[in-house]
Amino acid sequence: MRVGILGAGAIGSLVGAFIKQAGFDVVLVDPFEAHMKKIREEGLVIDSADGLIDTVKMETYTKAEDAGVVDILIVLVKTYMTEEALKGASAMIGDETLICTLQNGLGTELKLLEMFPKERVFYGVLKFNSRITEPGKLFVDIRKRPGHRFTIGAADTGSKYADKVKALCEGLEASGSTAAFVDNIEYYIWSKAINNVACNALCGILRLTGGQMYDNENSRRVLEKIIREIFDVAKAKGIDLGNVDEILAKYPEYPINNIRLHYPSTAQDMIGKKKTEINFLNGAISYYGKQLGVPTPVNDTISDLVRAIEENYENQAFEQ
Repeated sequence: MRVGILGAGAIGSLVGAFIKQAGFDVVLVDPFEAHMKKIREEGLVIDSADGLIDTVKMETYTKAEDAGVVDILIVLVKTYMTEEALKGASAMIGDETLICTLQNGLGTELKLLEMFPKERVFYGVLKFNSRITEPGKLFVDIRKRPGHRFTIGAADTGSKYADKVKALCEGLEASGSTAAFVDNIEYYIWSKAINNVACNALCGILRLTGGQMYDNENSRRVLEKIIREIFDVAKAKGIDLGNVDEILAKYPEYPINNIRLHYPSTAQDMIGKKKTEINFLNGAISYYGKQLGVPTPVNDTISDLVRAIEENYENQAFEQ
């Protein structure tokens, strides 16, 4: 089975490496030419805090038109680039190519469903972090598996193509990752949102790491309000995320300990004056809240603030 990774940056190239190690043919596509060249010629070097180092060679391209048709195309570009990227990757997509998004945020599958038959659309969540330290080299916080988790489900639970994605998950599981094909994928998507939606934009607005944000009682109060609104919207959608007070009690242990020294992705984008994925994070909570008649004033405000900052990167003053 040939698996394509569309968007092979820090996370995408790591996903490709895990899939390659599971015994599948992998092709990476990303415009970062130096990164693609290093991986193709010398292999992707994966370094980690726990001292394990792997090197994985993969087929790579900077243009999707050169990559050829794949059996499964995993989408890991920024969420706001999805439609443009998939249109540009038409040469990789055959009549039975499955499209699977493992992108950050809520509602990432909706654009895929506009473009492809429901039975060919799959979506899921990842549970690991990575950053590029130089072209062809990654640093991951935790390298030991099964700490790296893949959870994937089908947009159409009766899809005749599900066995292909199940085989991918089984291969990942056999090679040492934790991977599961599940029926209740929305539960896992929204469970991850408790962490991503709550922390990402708040850290970006404050320009703080996860630990710095959480240790301040003022921002911690805002964090709690964001989380309670997530639970309210999820409940209205029929998704049971459990007891919110129990989640809040465990929050210092997870996820805060995992991101204590880390700037979440949205914070990194904002510090780097880049476009964010806010519409798929707090913006998605606002969107679903309006649909369902659930008030989400804190997520509305966070979304508006991030958009205001994005539109004023060049006007911000940090030094006098």
